[in-house]
Order: sequence, then structure tokens, then C-alpha cells
Amino acid sequence: MAERDQAAPDWRARANFQGGVYGTILATALVAAYSSDSSLSAEEVGVGVAATVVVFWLAHAYAGMIAGGLSGRRPGLGAARDALGDEWPIVASAIPLLIALALGAVGLVTDATAETLAVLVGVVGLVAYGVVIGIKRRFSTLGIVALAAVNGLFGVVIVALKVFVH
Repeated sequence: MAERDQAAPDWRARANFQGGVYGTILATALVAAYSSDSSLSAEEVGVGVAATVVVFWLAHAYAGMIAGGLSGRRPGLGAARDALGDEWPIVASAIPLLIALALGAVGLVTDATAETLAVLVGVVGLVAYGVVIGIKRRFSTLGIVALAAVNGLFGVVIVALKVFVH
């Protein structure tokens, strides 16, 4: 058990970044997909994104809790709490995009501007995750730039799909 406790911080740090990158890709793709329906307001897009991200968070936590039983950990309230906490970055990473959508929902910008801003926030977030992960992994400058570019490429592909669908 002591070995597992010692390994937990490294695994949780990896999971936090993994969930953050995954959640950002998910939320960005959802904004792009929902915003392709011009009848939806920024508020409706935001509600759709939030609801879907929460469902994915719960699904990932459930899967993690159940899979944890394979290593001998019994599913229970403690395991559920840990699993929900481990997967929280999926939800947290969507918050900046939801804030951008809220700007449209309250009328500070048009719905289309809010949706575009949310997608851009997602792309910038992916690049930022690449930079931070590269720094934490002590990559060279070139390695950091490459990782940030690959992360950003996911966002750019989403933008390209959004443009193609429109």
C-alpha cells in the first residue's frame, strides 16, 4: 500500500494534465459542433457544453472507480470521491470556454463572437497545456514548441472542421 501511496502524486499530476487536455479538446469540439446550429444561442451552446462535459466527467470517474477494483481497491464512497477528484480537470478545463460563451449569453458580445472566442480560448488553452507540460517534463525549447504545436493542432483541426461544417 505504501508503494501505491508514493506513486499516487505522480499519477495524479499526470491525470490532472491528461484530464485538462482531454477536457479542453472535448469542450472545444462541443462548442464547434453546437455552434454549427445557428438557431442555438451562446447560452444554449454553453448549457450543452456544460451538460456534456459533466456527463463525460462522471463517466470517466465511474470507469476509473470500477477499474480501480482490478487493483484490489473496493468501490465505495472514498473511491468515488477520489475518482471524481481525479477526473475534475475535465470539467475545470471547460470553464474558460464557458466564460467566453457567457459573454454572449449576457449580451456583451454577439453569440457568434462568443462562440468564436470560446473556440479560440480552447486552442490557446491547448497550446498553454503543451508549454506547461513541456516545461514540467524539462523538454528543450524545441521540444516545448513541438508539444505546444501538437496540442494546438488538435484545436486547429477542430476550427477547420467548424469552418468546413459551416
